[in-house]
Parts: sequence; C-alpha cells; structure tokens
Amino acid sequence: MTRPLVGAVLVLLASTSLGAEQLFNRVSMKPFKSGGFSMEYPDGGGWRQTPAGGSAGDLLMLLTKQPDIRVFVRRTKLVQPISQSAGDEVLTIFAQYEGEAVKENSPEASNVRSTMVTHPSLGRVVRIDYTQPAMATTNPGVRERVQQFSVPAGEVLYRIIFSGSPKEFEKEVGRFNAMLDSVRIASPAGQDQHP
Repeated sequence: MTRPLVGAVLVLLASTSLGAEQLFNRVSMKPFKSGGFSMEYPDGGGWRQTPAGGSAGDLLMLLTKQPDIRVFVRRTKLVQPISQSAGDEVLTIFAQYEGEAVKENSPEASNVRSTMVTHPSLGRVVRIDYTQPAMATTNPGVRERVQQFSVPAGEVLYRIIFSGSPKEFEKEVGRFNAMLDSVRIASPAGQDQHP
C-alpha cells in the first residue's frame, strides 16, 4: 500500500511541478524600459532597483535583500555593428572576444567559459559563465558565480549579468532565467532581430 501511494504522489508532483516561467509569473512583475530595451523584474520580495551608476553604460542594477544577489544590465556602443544575421564565423569570434573582455575587465575572474547559444526570443547571444571574488561578503576568499548574456543589436551591445554566491545563485536561477526571457530589444532599423 505504501509503494503505490508514494508512486502516486511522485507522479502528481512531477506533473504539477512549476517551471521557472510559471513560478516567476506568480510574482508581481515590474517593467523596466530604457530606449529600445525592456525587461521585467520582481516587484517586492526584497528586490529593488538602485541607481545604475557603477560604470559608464549601466542601464539597470537590481539588488535583493540578500546582499550577494545582483543583476546588471549594461549597454555599450559597438565600433563594428553585429546583427543576428551575421555568419557563424563572425559570431564565434564575437563570443571569444566577449570571453576575453571578461578576463580583461575582471582580472580575478576564473573558469571563464564563453559560448554562442540560441535564446528563444533574443536569437543568438553569447553566454559567459565564470567565478569571481564575491563583491558583498565579509568572508575573504569567497567566490561568486556569474552568468553574463551578451546580446548584439546592430550598433549596440547589451550585457545582462546575473551574480551571486553559488548557494544563492542556485536558488535564484529560475528567476534569472525568467528575467532573461522577459527581455525585449527593439530591432535596429533595417535589421532582423532573429536569426
């Protein structure tokens, strides 16, 4: 009797488990818009928008009451425009460049891995995973996990960066994915946003 009951409960849980998007949709959302960029983020639950003045090009900085969870959105003007329709060779070189840029801008970053991925709504983007010394901790030597998505849009590059301690990052990964899924970027005139 116990085995069938446990099996039934497991089947019920598997069939009703919430995906990241469903879980995220249960939380009240707040829109952020700047020029041709928009993204939704949690309204409440300890999330707050702070002035994005950390470096030139910062559009948005989000923090939670957990001090080691952060989301940044940065906008950079590109010298050479890159469109979603660029060839694989160009995009592969771009992915390598973005990985090298992380190493140059964050010399203490380690385990830097950059790859070109296809996002359902953003098209081809560069995903960069790495670790770096934690920004908000009193424990020296603690490293945080960082995941950056570099989204080319013609003459503009958007970098969407999620970071946190490994434990907190894992707790928030569904929310990070849902925030990324909510990003919309206006297509540059005469360019197609999707591959």
